[in-house]
Amino acid sequence: RDVERSRGLGDVYKRQGYGIKYSNSGITVGAGFTESKTGTVEETSLAYGISYAVNDALNVGYYEGEHDSGVSSTALNEEYQSIQVGYDFGGLGVTAALYNLDNDGGVAGTDQEMFELRTVTKF
Repeated sequence: RDVERSRGLGDVYKRQGYGIKYSNSGITVGAGFTESKTGTVEETSLAYGISYAVNDALNVGYYEGEHDSGVSSTALNEEYQSIQVGYDFGGLGVTAALYNLDNDGGVAGTDQEMFELRTVTKF
C-alpha cells in the first residue's frame, strides 16, 4: 500500500493492485484488480484475460475489464473487450489490437470501437 503522496501524479493517497497469472503449455490466464483513492474519489478496475502462444513468435489473446471511476454514483462502469495478435520479429515486436469500449466516461450509449497497432523494439 502506498500511503505517501504520489510523485507527480496528483494527490493519490492510496493505491493498491493485486494480480495473479498462470501459464502452462503456451496458455496464460490472468486477472488483476486495482484500487486508488484521490481525495474522496475511489476508483476500481478489474481486468482478466487469456492468451495463447501459437509458437515462439506468434501470440493471440482475449481480454476483458471494467473500470469504476468513483466520480458519481449515477455513472456506469466502463467495460471493455479486446482481441490482440502479436508477432515477434526478433528485435521488433508488433501487436494489433481491436477494442470495444462500453459506457465511455461512465455515460450510457457512449460506446467506441478502436484499432491499435503497437510496435516495440527489443535489445
